[in-house]
Amino acid sequence: MGVREIVTERILRELESGNIPWNRPWTGAHNAVSSAEYRGINRLLLPTHKYTCNAWLTFNQCRDLGGWVKKDERGAIVVFYKRSEITITDDGDDETIGTGENVETGEKTTKNVFVLRYYTVFNVEQTTLDPAKYTTNNTIARDKTADEIYLNYDCPIKFQGSTASYSPGADVIYCPPVEHFKNTEGFYGTLFHEIAHSTGHKTRLNRNMSGSIGSASYAREELIAEIASAMILQSLGMTKTIENAAAYCRSWISVLQNDKNMIITASGQAEKAYQYVCGGAVVNA
Repeated sequence: MGVREIVTERILRELESGNIPWNRPWTGAHNAVSSAEYRGINRLLLPTHKYTCNAWLTFNQCRDLGGWVKKDERGAIVVFYKRSEITITDDGDDETIGTGENVETGEKTTKNVFVLRYYTVFNVEQTTLDPAKYTTNNTIARDKTADEIYLNYDCPIKFQGSTASYSPGADVIYCPPVEHFKNTEGFYGTLFHEIAHSTGHKTRLNRNMSGSIGSASYAREELIAEIASAMILQSLGMTKTIENAAAYCRSWISVLQNDKNMIITASGQAEKAYQYVCGGAVVNA
């Protein structure tokens, strides 16, 4: 049984086992003081690609730590919901604020709502504080063959920020620094996922990369990249990420009406991506 068959069969087996939560294998953008990671839309609002440090803080937090925001630096917003109590209208309309007073009893009616608020944060690199003190600095084992594969790959890779992505227009891969990752398989799995995306560029395998987020074509491309990454890791003897790969695939299969046959279809394209990336590498068959 070849790599393609092994990976496809294992992913399908994991999918049949039920819902599996996907775990992001790196530490993302977080607050320098509390260490809490920013979630939801805030992961998109923070311009993480601009910085190697993944720690952020407010102006006052920076000052309390003995630092200052550098001159002319501009912050980014972080949004949150704040509970607020409002008084509803006399006619019971919950969507508008009124006196809410019962003319007979003089009692007022209130309700709790959540109001969207925001505050400004700065990356530690924008301050006089030492970024090294607040940046995630994990040490993971490296794989020589895996390193050779990506170092010899024909697309620029920038290790910075707190998100992983591939830009087809610029033909550039972005990946968080290796120190941000929690384990070896998580680092290489993420990196090879983005490398697999880049094989679809018109100068390489020329796949359809025009799909927008949420579309069927975008979902298919995500399946191709994740399965290709799993194939590369399998060939390198790294098998601990199959369950996480299956969880990731499940999230995109839902866009495709939960058609598990799409795994088999995507694995054909993933095989081509795998061969393109590892064609010259010495890996286990």
